[in-house]
Amino acid sequence: MKTHILYALCLVLMVNQLIAQSRITEKARDAFGSEVIIERDRVTAAATRVHNLGVSLAVYGLTMQGVDRSNIASIATRIVNDYTEITGMATRDLVLQEAETRHGVWLVSYLQTYRDIPVWRTELGFTIENTGAIHTLGGKTYPTVSLPSIIPQL
Repeated sequence: MKTHILYALCLVLMVNQLIAQSRITEKARDAFGSEVIIERDRVTAAATRVHNLGVSLAVYGLTMQGVDRSNIASIATRIVNDYTEITGMATRDLVLQEAETRHGVWLVSYLQTYRDIPVWRTELGFTIENTGAIHTLGGKTYPTVSLPSIIPQL
């Protein structure tokens, strides 16, 4: 039994090390002048997480009481577009997948598209805390996705 636990622990440590090596961490300033910490995928250079946003709904002239199902999509669009320079993703390349509230916290997620075609296994999301704070934004995206141009010929 002890051997199995030791093997499991070694496996967890190895996986954590591989995950850590697959990401690059950097600092940058967001559109509001706040210093944020960005974790980027080493292969795609996509921002997988943007930490320390330090922004709240107050920046948009709103409070949590002013957010409901009728306006969450437009608020989420503003938030995502304010971080386009960092994430490489704008809402023109995204489709709102989910916007729901749980225990006073809004969970918002988008699916990436390319020429209106869904990009498999992608997501960009964030949460709005019950205080109105937005702390972390991220997911798995491919900002430089492209397809070859295909011209049919006979």
